[in-house]
Amino acid sequence: MITFYDFICPPPQATKSGNTWKTRLSLNYKGLPYKTEIIEYAEIAQLYKKNGIPPAIVFPNGYAHHTLPVIKDDITGHDVFVVDSLEIAKYLDKTYPDSPRLIPDVEDVDAQIQEFQNQLNGAVIAALPVMFKASVPHISENSQAFYKAARVRDLNFIFPDKPISSLDDLQFTPEEIHATWASLEQGFDGLSERFGGKNTFRWALGDHITYADLILAGLLLCVKAVHGEDSPQWQGFMTWSDGKWKTFLDNLGPYLSEDN
Repeated sequence: MITFYDFICPPPQATKSGNTWKTRLSLNYKGLPYKTEIIEYAEIAQLYKKNGIPPAIVFPNGYAHHTLPVIKDDITGHDVFVVDSLEIAKYLDKTYPDSPRLIPDVEDVDAQIQEFQNQLNGAVIAALPVMFKASVPHISENSQAFYKAARVRDLNFIFPDKPISSLDDLQFTPEEIHATWASLEQGFDGLSERFGGKNTFRWALGDHITYADLILAGLLLCVKAVHGEDSPQWQGFMTWSDGKWKTFLDNLGPYLSEDN
């Protein structure tokens, strides 16, 4: 049985992390049985150390980064831990070859996935400070300090010319938030061509669902969870690009379950 580690969130108990959504969607798409173990942000390093898992990233300054998603698989009779959504997808394809593939067996597939990731990053990067700030109330009280510190490190790495010492330092006027969403909409309009453009639909890498699509789905589901399905932000998002992103999620409908 596969154990999938996900973050604890205040009620309603919806997954808020785009990163862990990638792996949940991967497991759902492949139709693999698994169970979810919920942990706090502040417990992730303990999970790694307890099980002898190397840090996901070690930065040049020596900081060891421990993050989710993580899975544990006991199919071989002993526990195998895999870190990072892309590495997990590759592991699942290799270990469960009779289930639908996440990583197409084509030339330069890693480069294709990275190119898509870069394109998506370009569409959302300017909105990250607003998105991180909006996510804080959806983090459990015990983990808020950990989450804020992690996001400060992220933002200082992404925007080294605009360093901050605390996420609490970020304050946005309604006009600034509106401008951020307008910029995000423009970025997604540019992304729409990859998915077939107006009045047509295709997946990120072609005719079939791949891991690249789950990268985008994780981001969308995170936005939905943070703002709420009935919020004007999410309802507006679903009209962007002539409804492309609503169609995208509708087509992924069978794999959006959080029941495990």
